[in-house]
Amino acid sequence: MPLKSSDDSRMTSRSDLQKQFGSIDIYLFDQLLKGRITSEMRVLDAGCGGGRNLIYFFCSGFDTSGVDQSPEAIAQIRSLAAQLAPHLPVDNFRVAAIEQMPFDDESFDVVIALCQRRGALAQHGPGDVASAEAGRDLLCPAGLDYWHGR
Repeated sequence: MPLKSSDDSRMTSRSDLQKQFGSIDIYLFDQLLKGRITSEMRVLDAGCGGGRNLIYFFCSGFDTSGVDQSPEAIAQIRSLAAQLAPHLPVDNFRVAAIEQMPFDDESFDVVIALCQRRGALAQHGPGDVASAEAGRDLLCPAGLDYWHGR
């Protein structure tokens, strides 16, 4: 069912929203709505998987990178980036553990780590602390680190 805008002259279908934003995490979407993440920022998705949170960033011209331990996930995100953001170098997407991300310190304005399953990053285990510290090392001063698990 289409969603009506306040103008009523414009209709946005669910598929249009899906095409523009993908299956973006609601908490990340909230950060975008609040203007905390802007197009001039360099974004790293730590544990990017197949890229569910990156579609909007690709389509909006962000300088985006991602890491994941799965070679299959990185192959998938590289393919998606080639389609939606061909200006991004393939090397922006790398197979790596979050605790050992292969980027220089202070390389990013935003580091995102969003987990879809229990027992992942935000469960406060020793590896989670190392992961968070590794992500913060990659942030520019005053950068935004956004870690969330469910």
